[in-house]
Amino acid sequence: MEQNNLITRTVLNGFPVRTQYTPTAHSKTLEKVILALHDWGVNHRTAIFGEKTEVDHSVVV
Repeated sequence: MEQNNLITRTVLNGFPVRTQYTPTAHSKTLEKVILALHDWGVNHRTAIFGEKTEVDHSVVV
């Protein structure tokens, strides 16, 4: 994703060394596509998972 200019990667020195990933302005052009895929998944959840009612609400946009 970094090569496609969708994220920037920053290495934060310290102990432990951490890596921070940040979305770019270019990646935000995919927002409508990602939201459409999310909505499709929600609308077709029963067909995908059956009657299972547990939902993962951890989607971050």
